[in-house]
Amino acid sequence: MKKVLIVAPQAYPPKRGPGGLRALGFSRHLAEFGWEPTVLVLDDRFLGSSCDPSLRDRIPKHVNVVKVFSPEHFLSAAIHQTMQFVRRSNKSGATEASQSASPSEKSTHRNALSMFARRVAKNFFGDDFYPGWMTATVLAGIPIARESDCIYSTSPPFGSHIVAKWISRLTRVPWVADFRDPYAAGAYHLRTKGANDAAGEARAIRRERGVLAAADAVITVTDAMDEIYKSHYPEIPAAKLHVITNGYDEDIELRTIESSLDESPKPGSTKLRIVHAGLIYNVNVLASLCEAINILIREKKATKADFEIELIGNCPSEHHAVFKEQTLSECLVAPGIVPQKEAFRRMCLADALLIEAGATIAHYAIRAKIFEYMLARRPVLGILEEGPMAKLIRDTRIGYCVPASEPKKIAEILERLVVAKKSGTLAELIADAEFAKYNRRLLTQDLSRIFDSIVRK
Repeated sequence: MKKVLIVAPQAYPPKRGPGGLRALGFSRHLAEFGWEPTVLVLDDRFLGSSCDPSLRDRIPKHVNVVKVFSPEHFLSAAIHQTMQFVRRSNKSGATEASQSASPSEKSTHRNALSMFARRVAKNFFGDDFYPGWMTATVLAGIPIARESDCIYSTSPPFGSHIVAKWISRLTRVPWVADFRDPYAAGAYHLRTKGANDAAGEARAIRRERGVLAAADAVITVTDAMDEIYKSHYPEIPAAKLHVITNGYDEDIELRTIESSLDESPKPGSTKLRIVHAGLIYNVNVLASLCEAINILIREKKATKADFEIELIGNCPSEHHAVFKEQTLSECLVAPGIVPQKEAFRRMCLADALLIEAGATIAHYAIRAKIFEYMLARRPVLGILEEGPMAKLIRDTRIGYCVPASEPKKIAEILERLVVAKKSGTLAELIADAEFAKYNRRLLTQDLSRIFDSIVRK
């Protein structure tokens, strides 16, 4: 059996988030196609609030996981713990309101501390280029690569590709670079939040071009990303570029959760439960959703009691403010950050699943959570601009998509969902959904073929 070194320092369980599920899914199925994986990961002691211990159970026993120490993340964790200690010691600030904070508010506080700690480390060491963890990962990867036939790296963070590039250069082992998001081309302005940083952008483009040129094969997750790279870097041979989308992992654990759920309407349960899992990047989506609900209320087609909007994950004060301004606070449920298994259980209990993508990423991105939504088999309400994700929702027939700028159309979809909920016919709305080609096992077979092709060279 051939061997592959997977470089995924911050994109593998127990790191929470859809990015880690991609590398995990590949590692679970590669052995079936003749590849034995070893995964380089960041020591999970430094993951902080982004660690989900329950995800360890999904790592197969045949996958060898090597943990790497990071001086920078050690510093970040130390800053975080110090700030927590100071905050706990500040007795005068422990007001009754703070003591009775909701889980989502406490989650927001923890996230703020983590973000501050990461910002300190980032400002000290640079944007995604921490010399400590990069050096440690290269040193850990070299002996493994010498016993391997191929190297695979996934980003973000982009530093994973730089690490893999050096390991490949020092060992002469062929290398595949997998981009879940663009680093520079067509996307640099997102990291600078629109600020003018010509020097930083030029540096990022040089780094990205260097990775594309050095890698033996390059993978993107959408056709739109593939086109972005072809247009920005025409010197890169088109044959080197491949597209492997994200997907879903239909493992026994998740299927058991899903199959145990009773889809029939419960007596007296007429509330339409709309669930969103993860970060919301475009708060205008919530404003449009609330406006659509109020349209139905004004037209006497629904009442507040007909809706429950559950936002799983960090729910900052600005999200609460949107519901308050629209007098819909009683419709909002914010359980905070929960383990991935619990998040999926809540998705399966939903009547509809909300997903968004602002205009800044809609032209190239497909949010990875859409594939978990597929597995939950609930109608999807996509409030997003035209782009690959809107096309995916239509092509797979898993739900509806409408721009945030059209609350009346959102209201029409909500009315359809409310009627279906009350009549017990929600499942019929997506009865003809077809998404089997996004099964991660099939996508892993595509990845193994790319590995085979560069090894033969």
